[in-house]
Amino acid sequence: AAHCGGEPPDDDEPLWCECGRAFCSAQALVEHVLATGHEQEVDFAADDDEPTYEDLNALDDDVLRRGLSEAAIRNLDRRPLNPDDKEEDPITKEPLRGPIVVALDCGHVFDEPMLLKWFDAHRTCPVCRYELEE
Repeated sequence: AAHCGGEPPDDDEPLWCECGRAFCSAQALVEHVLATGHEQEVDFAADDDEPTYEDLNALDDDVLRRGLSEAAIRNLDRRPLNPDDKEEDPITKEPLRGPIVVALDCGHVFDEPMLLKWFDAHRTCPVCRYELEE
């Protein structure tokens, strides 16, 4: 079990994040590092409980994925671009091309292909950093 900032059990040597929080499993440390974006070097060779291939393979794909989850991507607000609208990309200030655009909860609207590339590595709006998924 992870100990987010608390003391680890007496029988286990904790794994430490650079922020000073102790964790009792490699998976808990990995989840924390990925969720917070902390830079972290983990030396498993010095650990008696080196994770096995099966341990690493069992980690949840969504935990290891830095970007937006597939479920959240499926639920994005997609709509056809209205040719009468003069909407522009909030980053490039170029007219949106469509044919499909995505309107985020924060109000920013993007061409779908460019936004999906962003969501491969991010979970926020590229303009205002509104959190689309925690």
